[in-house]
Amino acid sequence: MEKLTFISRSPEETKEIASTVASRFREKKLFLLFGELGSGKTLFVKGVSKVFGVPEDEITSPTFSIIQEYYGEEKNIAHVDLYRIDREEDLGDILNYIYEKISHGDYVIFVEWAEKLDINHYKDESYIIIKIRVLERDNEREIEITVPNN
Repeated sequence: MEKLTFISRSPEETKEIASTVASRFREKKLFLLFGELGSGKTLFVKGVSKVFGVPEDEITSPTFSIIQEYYGEEKNIAHVDLYRIDREEDLGDILNYIYEKISHGDYVIFVEWAEKLDINHYKDESYIIIKIRVLERDNEREIEITVPNN
């Protein structure tokens, strides 16, 4: 298992860190995002978008739509937000969607509020865990990247 920790002092730094992580681990298909409301999960996805050829300004929070897809020059992005998902049957439908996109091959999937998923479902997949913590100072974030041996 590999672990990396970054400190971001601004939204721009968060996007730069995200871009660096996506570039380094571009073969991964699934990015699981953890963090409290307003911690910068969608900002992180904005930061990775340019790596896959998706214009940053197209990325918006999928809190109400739950799933948004963006079509890029290198890869497509499926952006999933589980914040409003409470019912087990809805979660099952989303799991099916994620598996479909993983098998598609030209998608990278970002899941916000991934704590609602059973991580064991993905033990055979190529995924990364991203935990974003709000620190004491304004705009400071700790971004912890965990890459399991998968």
